[in-house]
Amino acid sequence: MSNTDLMQYFYTQEDINSIPINVVLKSEFSTWKKNQSEYLQNWIETSQFKAKPSNILSIPNAQGELNTIVAIADAKNIIWCLGTCAKQLPAGNYHIASPHKNNDK
Repeated sequence: MSNTDLMQYFYTQEDINSIPINVVLKSEFSTWKKNQSEYLQNWIETSQFKAKPSNILSIPNAQGELNTIVAIADAKNIIWCLGTCAKQLPAGNYHIASPHKNNDK
């Protein structure tokens, strides 16, 4: 079963109280970061975030509340990276906002 097929087991429906998890591949992080807002680029730098598989970055909103999560994954181990990330998250409801789609078979 491919990584893409396994994503069916994750909650991907947005709920009013759920926090989005954006999955970014380590190999695509630099490009992804360049396309983010100045606020987010500054937050990444300020937090000294390292884009390593299974690392997460918690991003607050203007009120300091948890707004979104960035989860770094390796292309061949997306599911395992997300499983490890789940152990790092504070209690709450989350959904996969941008599951990375790859062409593995």
